[in-house]
Amino acid sequence: MPTALPSTPRVAESMLRGVDRTGSGGADAPSLLVELLATRWPDLRARLLAEHADDGNGRCTGCRVPGYGTPGGHWPCLLATLAQRAEQRAETNNNGKAHR
Repeated sequence: MPTALPSTPRVAESMLRGVDRTGSGGADAPSLLVELLATRWPDLRARLLAEHADDGNGRCTGCRVPGYGTPGGHWPCLLATLAQRAEQRAETNNNGKAHR
């Protein structure tokens, strides 16, 4: 049974407070979310990557939306970081399948 998606970016953000954004995290909720984005939620991964992008001034375009995130938040934000990790994981998984 698929895991339900967080209802809003704010809910996802609150679920993942304290995530290590450097990429050295362990097997915790952020790692699980990255795995789900990489393997089961490719549409959400693509949406997060598209909506949480650098505005050219080091700010997140998705977090500037009123009522969500942190207006003026720096990029990469938490959601962009998780989506980028998931993209890397998906590419690694696809490259491994192509070489078998």
